[in-house]
Amino acid sequence: MLDTNRIIEVCYQIRSIMKIIKMYRSICILLIIYLSRMISHSPNSFDTILHISLDNRNDYMPRTNGRNLAQRSPSRQALKRAHDCSLTDDEILKLFHLIHVEAIAAGDIITAMLLRLDEETGRVDVEGLVRDKLRRRIRMEMPYFPADKVVTMQARLTELVEDIVGISPLNKDIIFHKFEAYKVELDETVDILRFVARQRTEEGIYDILNNLQFIGELLTVRLRSNDIVVNEDTSAGMVLRIRRRILDILDFHYDMPSQANSN
Repeated sequence: MLDTNRIIEVCYQIRSIMKIIKMYRSICILLIIYLSRMISHSPNSFDTILHISLDNRNDYMPRTNGRNLAQRSPSRQALKRAHDCSLTDDEILKLFHLIHVEAIAAGDIITAMLLRLDEETGRVDVEGLVRDKLRRRIRMEMPYFPADKVVTMQARLTELVEDIVGISPLNKDIIFHKFEAYKVELDETVDILRFVARQRTEEGIYDILNNLQFIGELLTVRLRSNDIVVNEDTSAGMVLRIRRRILDILDFHYDMPSQANSN
């Protein structure tokens, strides 16, 4: 008797479940019909639903602003990092070595000029002198340095030597004075490069490097602190060299293969 009652109870439960399933199927069919009619009457309705879905999903995805896009396709080849342009302490120290090598090369050139001062009365082969001394120093200190960056460093040193030989009569005091001013220029390059290398964005970097008046004021303070006086044309040339030098150094850094996977 108990088994019969149990069977009857189970049958009622199954019938109830079947009714629920039929009701659910009916609701689904009605919903499909409704959506079909809505889409047929308004072709843009489905697009609206899709866009709402995508917008909700994007709320949980990283935002891409104009700066990110600019950094993915930078205006200059030099700056290749996608997000953070700032350099580490180790990276900055390695870049300082480039300035150190330029300073040594300048010393080599000035030494050669002093030795030849009393020996030669004819025209100095400026390009040959700078090229030979610089490339010899490059081979010793950093043979990996790319040829195009050697050329730009040579151009800066050539400006220095041409400025010196353009003075007549030339003597050792004038040569020493020009060399001291060049070393101050390199020292100022170090400080500005350190400041630039801490910037997190490309905009921050160029805000500094394009502010030639700011660079000139810093250079003037350093020159005065070293009791060095230069005219306005010389000062302007030094400021432009500082800017070009830093851009070359940053180009070199971001063109290094090891930087391809940074950040």
